Amino acid sequence: MRLLHQTPIGAYPELEAGGSALEALATVVPRFLAPKRRSSYVFARGGADVTGVDVLLFGLPEAGEVHVVGRSWLAQQMRDLLQADRAPGWHLHELPESTTSMYALFPHLPAVAINVLEKYPFTTVEELIAAPDRGLMDLRRLGTKSVAAIRAACQLPAVKEFRSDPRRSAGSTIGPYADRVGLAHRIRYRPFLERLAQIPMPAAAIDQILESINAELLPPADPRVISLLEAAGADDLGVYYRRTHQLTLPG
Repeated sequence: MRLLHQTPIGAYPELEAGGSALEALATVVPRFLAPKRRSSYVFARGGADVTGVDVLLFGLPEAGEVHVVGRSWLAQQMRDLLQADRAPGWHLHELPESTTSMYALFPHLPAVAINVLEKYPFTTVEELIAAPDRGLMDLRRLGTKSVAAIRAACQLPAVKEFRSDPRRSAGSTIGPYADRVGLAHRIRYRPFLERLAQIPMPAAAIDQILESINAELLPPADPRVISLLEAAGADDLGVYYRRTHQLTLPG
């Protein structure tokens, strides 16, 4: 397996990042000390078995922290390494225990921001809040206006009221898989994930199933459906439809 990185996100050509999470951290993290380099996209290449193995890293050099975004095994290994002080001078940026699903944020964002965020492994509003502005603007098609709109939406009372306490959600029938599958797929696969959580399977098998689900492409959204739902005032269905389909930007 080869790991490659784009630092900052979208940089070309893609560069080698080693063959392990530790090597990738050692390669990427020092680059966050350079001006205007606050983000990195690290991903695996090497065949179908590494599809969906990726992670977003955001550098917070003033605090000596790295913000890790992703639910792949690669992302979790990087969190563990940072917590174990395996990246000298850098620590993991810790997120609050109470989290807010991205599902609550999307109705308040412009289509361009939704479409961009859908391409990356953000699952909670808190992950988005922790990312620096410079890092978010590295995401293709996100400019200062889009980032400002995201920041404003994150602070809306209508979004904050969806914040969940992990002590209340611990009994979810999806169990440990809820935060390992992207939100759109989590909505689509809820009955499947509920059943999967009840079956004793090797961890490696579970990893392969979840990585395969995360790698699936979303079907394109039909503008006619969106218009009809908006005309009917069915905002809840409109949010569900947008969240489970790929939005196409005009032009």
